[in-house]
Amino acid sequence: MLGMSNLVYAQPTDRTVLGVSFGPEASDQFILNNQAQLKRLGIQVIEIHDPVSPSLLDSLASAGFQLFVRSNLNYLTPTELRSESIQNEILKPFLDRYSGNPSVQALGIFNFSRVGKINLTTTITELLNDSSQINIYQHHTMPNAAIISTLSANKNSFSDADYVYFDQTFIIKDLSHFSELVDDETALILMNWNWLQKAREESQLFEKALIAYAQGDSFLYTADQAQEYRRIPDWPIIFLILLWFSVGIHMLIVPTYRPLIFRYFTYHRFFVDDVMRYRERSAVSGIFLLIQNAFLSGLMIYAFSITTISEIGLKAFYHHLPYLGIFGQNYFSLFALSVLLSTFLHFVGLLLIYLPSKSMNHFSQAVNLYTWLFHLNFLIVSFAVLKVITGTSTAYITMLFISFLLVSIMSFILASLDSSKYLVRGRFSYLMLTLGSFFITSTLLLVLFLYSGYFLEVIQLSFAL
Repeated sequence: MLGMSNLVYAQPTDRTVLGVSFGPEASDQFILNNQAQLKRLGIQVIEIHDPVSPSLLDSLASAGFQLFVRSNLNYLTPTELRSESIQNEILKPFLDRYSGNPSVQALGIFNFSRVGKINLTTTITELLNDSSQINIYQHHTMPNAAIISTLSANKNSFSDADYVYFDQTFIIKDLSHFSELVDDETALILMNWNWLQKAREESQLFEKALIAYAQGDSFLYTADQAQEYRRIPDWPIIFLILLWFSVGIHMLIVPTYRPLIFRYFTYHRFFVDDVMRYRERSAVSGIFLLIQNAFLSGLMIYAFSITTISEIGLKAFYHHLPYLGIFGQNYFSLFALSVLLSTFLHFVGLLLIYLPSKSMNHFSQAVNLYTWLFHLNFLIVSFAVLKVITGTSTAYITMLFISFLLVSIMSFILASLDSSKYLVRGRFSYLMLTLGSFFITSTLLLVLFLYSGYFLEVIQLSFAL
């Protein structure tokens, strides 16, 4: 029998069951040495990572704890979940080891994985022995991520979750979440051992509330309800300030820069005429804008990813694509990769505009036509970073991200159209070589991405968490 609704067997009426999850680094002796402390704090459930010795299971069960055993399968894509090697060589042996042990109440079959359209009930039933009766669960950020019981690990949204997991990372706002969950009579709260220790260090009142709750009293902890802004690193703000500072330097060293901004957006035809007739010869402003926009691209990707991809989702991303963590498995690596990719795409775009053109004799002309629309990205990215700092919705950041992409695409399209107007012959051929190549290549890349299988599943998994 698969446990689909009641993950905890011995749950007192109208009271939340508390549990502790020990990581794979915790030794048997360490867990046994902390039994008395766990009892004092009212802990009834202990989750341990596979492999677990039978003697440890027997000792903890005899002490009155309910035992969950969690597998080490993390960040699986639907294709991996369907894999016979994973099912038969990892998952089935795991189920066989513990499903017949009366000391074990539940098995965590995998963690932070994307099920897709897989029928987990059928899959797990086929892997279990016919006589096995065990509760099955998973860790995920969504309470209804699959039809099996789910320990929800999304600290920003615990609503409608019967079973909640506080992962290792501790923030002070967790205590107010914890208090609300107990007040709402959530069925089970499972705490990472390190999270529990940090919570006790942060607040003695929290520890006293746990002890009182263990003795049958109410959970007497009043959390500070002050609003907290999302904490982000200093480096995005520093980069944004430096970029705006570089605008000031640009204005100082290129006296014509400021009036040319006004001309580009108000008298665009005259700006293009000056460039194409080589009256505006300097490429300094264009090169400034290329470099600035590359870093703006990195900041935009950072703002989008930190809003739409959780820390768990980021771990899943780098679990599958570890070579992309050029500066560590963090958001900064996504920023750095975006800067490099943007620089490369800018160079390719410039070559597409310049090489087929019979009306341009100087590369600076292509640079100046291509880059000036990037000024709009300064405003878009500044709004995005500020909204990330003060708090915003995913929809708002997504809208800014799409606007940023549209500006980048339009800069290439507009530069191609502007250049084509100065061709006496071959205008259609030029547009086919530039805009045609752009749209064909973009379509092919989009199709390859949508049908890439593994890579698409990794991206979907990262966003799903």
